[in-house]
Amino acid sequence: MNFFRKIQVSITPKTYDELVKELIAILGEIKNYIHEDSDVVWTRYETAKEVIELIDGFARRIGAGDKTVFEEINYAFAPTGTFQDISINNGWGQEYIEISGRFDKVYDELRKCLLPRGSK
Repeated sequence: MNFFRKIQVSITPKTYDELVKELIAILGEIKNYIHEDSDVVWTRYETAKEVIELIDGFARRIGAGDKTVFEEINYAFAPTGTFQDISINNGWGQEYIEISGRFDKVYDELRKCLLPRGSK
């Protein structure tokens, strides 16, 4: 009797459009944590409003099909980047860790979608 069976799981990869929608939702989550009085002292921005405008600009560029924006967003999510610094200074660092983990997965999948065929 064979106790071990090979189980096949079919995982359908997300499409580029699904990943873009997910990325925009993640940016929206970050934006929801940022308020006019948010402390942005450790960022290059003078006010929280500038950071909100940055996020809105990212979303507009994604919607317009600008694929160069993904690297800029990745930079904002990087350790000690804009979003992490704001989250720590404003008391939502733990929430940021969860959000940035989801961003990392989406970003990695988007990069795979954008690689020329045959590239690794």
